[in-house]
Amino acid sequence: MIKPYRQADLDSRERKIYNYRVSRARRIVKNAFGSSASRFRIYKTKINLEPKNIDKFCRMFRSRKPRRWNYYIRFNIT
Repeated sequence: MIKPYRQADLDSRERKIYNYRVSRARRIVKNAFGSSASRFRIYKTKINLEPKNIDKFCRMFRSRKPRRWNYYIRFNIT
């Protein structure tokens, strides 16, 4: 896990930029996971997986689409 610099250690511009980018990445992940959780209830329960496997689980679970989406994509998008 990437940790930001403490406020007391922010003596250079590079460290402030680093902290900004870490917080921005954290927000993006939190928002993506939140939108997935609102769509799929399984994300609101405890997931018993190792952290390295969570990424694979999320990608696999999000790639499952209802059949009607496949129908729409196949026949309506050319």
